[in-house]
Amino acid sequence: MISAPIPFNEISRLSSLHDYNILYSGNETNYDEIVELASFICDTPIAYISLIDSEKQWFKAKVGIDITETPREIAFCAHAILKDDILVINDTLTDKRFADNPLVTSDPNIRFYAGAQLTTEDGFNIGTLCAVDKKPRKLTEDQLKSLKFLAKQVIRNFELRKLNSNLTKQSDELKEQNVIKDNLLKVISHDLRAPFNSILGFTELLKENINHLSKNEIKLISNSIAETSENSYELVNNLLNWAVLNQNDEKEKSIIDLQEMLKQIISVLNGLSTKKSISINTIFNDTISVKSNYDMLYSILLNLISNSIKNTHNNGEINIEIDSSTSEVQIKISDNGIGMSNKQIDKLLNANNFQINSDQKGENVTGVGFSLVKNFLQKINGNLKIDSIIGLGTTIIINLPNN
Repeated sequence: MISAPIPFNEISRLSSLHDYNILYSGNETNYDEIVELASFICDTPIAYISLIDSEKQWFKAKVGIDITETPREIAFCAHAILKDDILVINDTLTDKRFADNPLVTSDPNIRFYAGAQLTTEDGFNIGTLCAVDKKPRKLTEDQLKSLKFLAKQVIRNFELRKLNSNLTKQSDELKEQNVIKDNLLKVISHDLRAPFNSILGFTELLKENINHLSKNEIKLISNSIAETSENSYELVNNLLNWAVLNQNDEKEKSIIDLQEMLKQIISVLNGLSTKKSISINTIFNDTISVKSNYDMLYSILLNLISNSIKNTHNNGEINIEIDSSTSEVQIKISDNGIGMSNKQIDKLLNANNFQINSDQKGENVTGVGFSLVKNFLQKINGNLKIDSIIGLGTTIIINLPNN
């Protein structure tokens, strides 16, 4: 037996094959009908659609055999994909490449083989449509022509399958985006209206009673206006971030120096942390980089660190650790703040919309920031875990692909 050599374009060929996402998929009627038609036209008891992966030959559809795959080294089709035209073996016992092949000397006892290449639109042979018999034979020119025509139909079906899959994926993404946009509109109509009404109410109170209020009362009202304005600004900023970054469908990636990014974020949040006398410590020795979308990762970390500051008591501490010793880059943000219950964590992680949460003062605040974090993490193929104990603090762990 002589095994087929590896094609010179193997890496690109495999990439083209995997793009169809069809390997090891379930039965589909249109492919079953094609192999039955090939068996009928060629008058052979066996026919199958064979795809050649890196180590295996796998049958997408078959008639007349029970096996679903074979090792690549014994596959007839591994030889066929090296050819530009249909490979025909009229009698395998007279061909030194196949005479002692296990598929010849034992079940299914192949004596005749005809394999028409499944050639993709970009010119790669990813498999074959085969007609097989247990006795020597010859096919007519019309039969060979029909087998090659059916092979082209297989590829057309693959292309339509891939197109349909992409359309379904795009449809699902659009549905998801529409759900998020609907929820954003709810946030805008409810959670922006309330704080602005509050600001308007306080300013009206000051305007009408400024001469009758004490300095302490004016200070209290001014502080309330400032705090409400800050929360409203953060909400608007998150909404704008989400809207702008979601316009970038390509999700461009670049090499990001995490240490430098964290320095910038900590500097931006310095006023908030200084106001509460909170120390922010970064714990990593070497420069650690990750390939990701800069704007989305910046927004994720800004939101999470800002949230930690808000939920940490005065004179508290936040530690940020980075580890790249595994196949992923791990960013751990730990605080000694108010913490959360398991029920709160579960609700936060599994919420499908922009919800309302409570801050450490028991006031209602918008969950837009965390919803944005989850949305962006999904887009950059990251994931998140939360560990927390009420009264002791919260640790948020982000894992990002290390490539």
